[in-house]
Amino acid sequence: MSLIYDNDLKQKLKKYYPDVDIENIDPLILDEMIFCMLELEIDNQNDESNVNIVNANKELAYMQIPEMFFDQNMIFLKGKINGVPLTFMIDTGASICMTYNCVAEKCGLKNFIDSNEIIHIMGAHSVEKTLGKIWYVEIELEINLNENQFGIISIPISMEISHDIKHDSNNDENKNNTNDRNHDVILGMSFLRSYKVNIDFYKRILTLNDNIKISFD
Repeated sequence: MSLIYDNDLKQKLKKYYPDVDIENIDPLILDEMIFCMLELEIDNQNDESNVNIVNANKELAYMQIPEMFFDQNMIFLKGKINGVPLTFMIDTGASICMTYNCVAEKCGLKNFIDSNEIIHIMGAHSVEKTLGKIWYVEIELEINLNENQFGIISIPISMEISHDIKHDSNNDENKNNTNDRNHDVILGMSFLRSYKVNIDFYKRILTLNDNIKISFD
């Protein structure tokens, strides 16, 4: 069985290793051969500038890991809280579950916020205090019953309540709009660990507690 599928890469390998059967070779040896070939190509160039090194490295990446050249979608799930349709985002980089003040208000949850439970949330560019925490709320998510049938499951979570997203005060169009984000609720590691979530990127399915399956786009 062939270990590589890119014809250009095959031709280059055959050029540098004419006596090697590259179609049936140990993957570890093949990786070593590819990196040696890259070094040989760089050494053979008259101009050993950074541009040539970067281009050769980029070519190798495109041959071996083309998926790295394209943006990948985040994992979004459709669901509800208290009958209100919401978008849930799976975030393995977040330690908590979190929603925004306006979402809590829309879902009728304002009275459930424990304002004594305030933490600091570290974002990409800032650190801010939360407004409190809702200790128990049930979220409804669509699950796969079988190949063509779906159902609804109710799952309890705790979630922190964040301030609404701030907007540019000079932009009148967005000044009063608090719904320009691509999600309403973040489901972080507290959710993923609690429900033993397995993420299958190939089949695009989340599995909770070994038997509850949820498709994602």
